[in-house]
Amino acid sequence: MSSYTLRNESTGFVLLRGFRTSDGHIVVAAGNDSQFVRVCQVLGLDRVSKEPKYKTNTLRVQNRRELLPLLQDRFVQESTSDWLRRFEGSGVPVGPINSMEQVFSDPQVSLHWDCSLSKPDLEDCGPGATGDPPTS
Repeated sequence: MSSYTLRNESTGFVLLRGFRTSDGHIVVAAGNDSQFVRVCQVLGLDRVSKEPKYKTNTLRVQNRRELLPLLQDRFVQESTSDWLRRFEGSGVPVGPINSMEQVFSDPQVSLHWDCSLSKPDLEDCGPGATGDPPTS
């Protein structure tokens, strides 16, 4: 896997950022207090959400230097796919941060790019094939 630095840290929210997992990275977008509580529940860190210094987003931002290592230490204990499964249905937006290799090995992406690169006239690429990269 190629190496890169996560440079997407938000100044206004502690949990609008990427975290390293045991086999990759995951992005978490918890923008309110109830989502923070749910993140802590999924991570098995209920005690953290109950600490007064993390009760509000403003306090979490002020105490991010203490909070982020606690969360990161937990995220790195499981794989990206495990975390995605655990967060499913939690109401917290999360997603994998894919390497370029992972992006282009995705069946949907590889099908599209195989068609657009190998079949300039788009024959046999399926209904609605345009040759343009997907935008939605």
